[in-house]
This record gives sequence, C-alpha cells and structure tokens, in this order.
Amino acid sequence: MDPSQGEPVSTRKKPAVVQPRPDVTLVPVCTSVSIQGGRSKNEDTAEYMSLEDSVWGPTVFCMVADGHGGASVSKMLKRETLATFQRHFEAEKSDNLDTSTGNLDLIMESVLRTMNRELQSYCQERSLSGGSTLVAVFAFLNYERMYVLNVGDSRFILFDVDTGEICQTVHRVVDFEDDMERDFPPDDLHPSHSHLHKVLGKIKIKNNPVNLKSMEGKAGTWNAEFAEYLTMANDTPDRRGLREYVLFLNNSETNSPQAVEFVNHRANDEELVISHRQLPSTTRAFGDIGMTLHMGEIYICSIPTDVETAIFVGCDGFEESIRYSLIPKYLSNPQAQINSLLSADHKFVAMYRQYKDWFIHQRIGTFPQGGILHELNWLLRCVNLVGHSHLPSTRDCEVIAGAVQWLQWAYNKYSNLGEDDPNNKFHKPFRESARFRLKFLVQCALARLSSDNISGVVIDFTPS
Repeated sequence: MDPSQGEPVSTRKKPAVVQPRPDVTLVPVCTSVSIQGGRSKNEDTAEYMSLEDSVWGPTVFCMVADGHGGASVSKMLKRETLATFQRHFEAEKSDNLDTSTGNLDLIMESVLRTMNRELQSYCQERSLSGGSTLVAVFAFLNYERMYVLNVGDSRFILFDVDTGEICQTVHRVVDFEDDMERDFPPDDLHPSHSHLHKVLGKIKIKNNPVNLKSMEGKAGTWNAEFAEYLTMANDTPDRRGLREYVLFLNNSETNSPQAVEFVNHRANDEELVISHRQLPSTTRAFGDIGMTLHMGEIYICSIPTDVETAIFVGCDGFEESIRYSLIPKYLSNPQAQINSLLSADHKFVAMYRQYKDWFIHQRIGTFPQGGILHELNWLLRCVNLVGHSHLPSTRDCEVIAGAVQWLQWAYNKYSNLGEDDPNNKFHKPFRESARFRLKFLVQCALARLSSDNISGVVIDFTPS
C-alpha cells in the first residue's frame, strides 16, 4: 500500500443488527495518576468517568492529554472533550433509533470525527498557545465495544490482566487525516493498541529518478509520488513512520510552500524533526497551529468477555524508558517484572558495560549479581553520585531517587509475603490493586530514567 494514498470513506451502510448480550456484565474499576516527573511543571491531564446513557446503557470514558509548550491545550481538552462528545452523541442518537452494535459503530465514527474537528477549532478560536496530544476512550459495556480516538504519541493498550498479553480485538481503524480506513477479518484482528503519530527515523532514498536532495527547501517541489522512492529508518512493517512523513508534507498547513523536506535531529537534541524547524516531536496534536496535523485515528474494538482485561492509557513519559509491549507486563505481574528492571538497555547499565573502570572510580562499584535489591542500591548510588552530570536536572535526580526508594520499600514489604496473603499487593486481584499497579508502573518508568511528565489511566473490566 502506498502510504501517501488513502481509501475513500465508505458511505453509511445499513448496519448489521447485532444486539447486546444480556448474559454478560462488564464491571469496571478505574484509577489514574498524573505527576510532574522531572519537568519544571506538569503539562499533562488525565481523567476518567463512569456514565449511564438512557439508550445505550453504562459507559466508561477516560482520557490522557499530554501537553507541550504550556498546559493550556491539555487543560482545555480535559474540560471540553467529554462535554463535546456528549453534545454530538445526543444529537446523533436522537436520529438513530436502531440500537444495534453496527449502528453504534457508525454513530461513534461520525461523532468522534466531528468532536476532533471541534476541539481543534477551540484552540484556534481561543488562540491557545502550545499543544497537546490526546487519547480518549469510550467503552459501551452492554455492547462490549470500545472506541478510541488517538491524536499524537500517547498510547492506548487493551490487555489480559493474567498474562500481560496485548489483546487482538480491533476490527476497524479509520484515519481522519486522509480518510484511509482498514477493516480486519475476525480471524486476523488488529492488536488492541494505538500507533504513534511521529516520524521514526531518517529518510533514505532508493532508486531516485530525480535529485531529491537538491530540491530540499524549495517551494513547489514536493510530490506525494516521491514516497515510492523513500524508506524510513526504524519504521514499522506497515511503514507508519513514512506515512506520517508523507501526510505532514502533503498538508497545506504543515508544509505551506509544498517543499521537499527531510528528517533531521533537533538542534542540541537527539529528537527527530522534519526539516530544521523547531516543531513538536509528534506529527499530530491539538493546538500547534501551523506546526502539526490535527486529525487523529479511531480504533473500534471489542472488549473480551471470556477473560478479565484492562485498558492502559498513558502519555509518552512511560515509553521514554519502557517499551510499550512491556507496559502490560509491569501492570499484570509487578513482582516478576521488577526483577528485570535494570535490563541491559537501562541507560546506566549500558554505560556501565562500556565504562566499568569509571563506575569503580566514581565509587558506584561494579554492577551487582545478588538480585534486585542489590541492583536498586547500585542504581541509587548512580543517581546520588553522578546523576547531577548525567541526568537533565537536579529535580530529575530527586524524583528518580525517590522512585528507586519507593521500589525498594515495595519489594521489601510484599516480596516475602505469600501469594495468597490478602496484604500482598503484588499478587492481590488486579481490580483490587489497580491503583498500586499503576503507581508501580510509574515508579519503574522513573527508575528507568524517564524525565518527562507521566500521566496514565487504568480501567479493569471483569466479566460476570
């Protein structure tokens, strides 16, 4: 598939009549966290709420908005997202008496598209500075259906709480930016997580019929057909990074001169940006007028009723230090996951492998072999002795040291208790310890040297 081309949106078809199952009830438990992390201020917001719709029954809403360049847009999203959704949903459902799942899919696709446009218009009309990503989730429990709007580089994941495996229940994805839509067959559903809207690596040119490098920065030189001759380093198998790059250059707001531009490093930073403009690291966001794309993707997925599942919604502060596929593992089995906290890709561990003599000279010592408590003590020495020169700020040193001490406390308190002990939060049923598990994930992200704001929501769904 050419990433520059989208399939046209289908017209509204008569939905299949699929009614909710009366024999299964999904019981939700919600929790959230939002902390400043190593930043000078917290620009993130998180929210969750259980609702009751007169027609469609119990619903759950949650969202995380990851602000940048100030908190004005993320605060607006926290205030306006649900209210805007409810207004448009009420208008849509009054014209649609069919209460089938298929019709709900059509209603939600239309409502979330309109909501996306309206929230962006708020930023323009009110001249809000900065920007914010958004992941917003709407779960209709009686219909075992979930709808996710994703704009930017925050993350949504639906996973099995027993195994920590990401579910595979997404059967439709629609990209509002170019109207590309993808439907997945029942035997090959899409994994239940959102994708990041950002460039993933530098552009490489293959079989170049024209000298693209000579066109860089010149107005009127960009042509979407050039994508045929381009690849992106570190891209996904379905070329999502290249797709974002092409969409960014196709757009008249983000590339008004329609010039060929390439991916570079931001000045004094390893963050990738398009051209040399000081743009946000994400290609899509609310606000950021003239700097980013603004329309997101929606994911339509089912909520399993044969296993207990949970959704995680979090800002990119988690993924600054933890790979997204491991996030459910930290939540589902904290005691097992803490033992691999200081894996080979941990920044201080990687430094130690390369400069062992320096660590000994700095009185940090060799990397211990006696288990996680010894490793945490070693990490704490790293932060206290060399953190001031290897971490972004003094606040990072304080926050990360506090996270390491919290993990030491939790491990000492719970690891020696029996798995059946009702006081053991490492093994307490997920729904009864969801807040502890989310807080544990936050401390692990910090201990793995995330220096960002960290905001997240976890919602457990237990079928009964």
